[in-house]
Amino acid sequence: NFTYFSAVCWFYGRDLYQTLNYPLGLIETAFGGTSINSWSSPQVLQTCNISATEYQNALNNDHNPHNNHDDNMEIYKNGQANNSQLWNAMIYPFLRTTIGGAIWYQGEADSGPSTCNSYSCLLINMINDWRLRWSLYSDTSPLFPFGIVQLASWGETQSNNTCGNDTQCTSTAILRFAQTGNYGYLPNHDMINTFFATAVDLGS
Repeated sequence: NFTYFSAVCWFYGRDLYQTLNYPLGLIETAFGGTSINSWSSPQVLQTCNISATEYQNALNNDHNPHNNHDDNMEIYKNGQANNSQLWNAMIYPFLRTTIGGAIWYQGEADSGPSTCNSYSCLLINMINDWRLRWSLYSDTSPLFPFGIVQLASWGETQSNNTCGNDTQCTSTAILRFAQTGNYGYLPNHDMINTFFATAVDLGS
């Protein structure tokens, strides 16, 4: 029964299997509504000058503009989005497992005006940090492929309100650009061996 599994991850694995024609193992490590700082090691946060208290306050102030569901706000109130918490709980335990690549479908929680400008630094350094640590503890390539799904649209699409509370889509546009390391395309000099899936026209 795989109904609990990420649909994006499963379909990506299926397409890879059909292309490569050999069995693949898939690992889903995900927690909806969380920010990138949760998935980043303390070293990454230090590199980007991220203060645990300041970033947490910024997330709370932005009220997770991707949606207004109370259950997502509870994530922040209960501390599940704290700096490096999901790195420690859901990334670090897999570092001795050799992997062939990763796909990253995240960004909604960071698309507020108080957090979107930090995203580029965090994403670039998180990718580099994951690659380094996986290659140190396993037979994983130090440049394993890293795929990124662009932040999708959401909200009342029929009324052209496609960025939730961000009615002008300003911080959302900054976040989408930051997903490319502020280059506007992948791969690039700072994000080698990465690829991009555009999802703006699909919705969340």
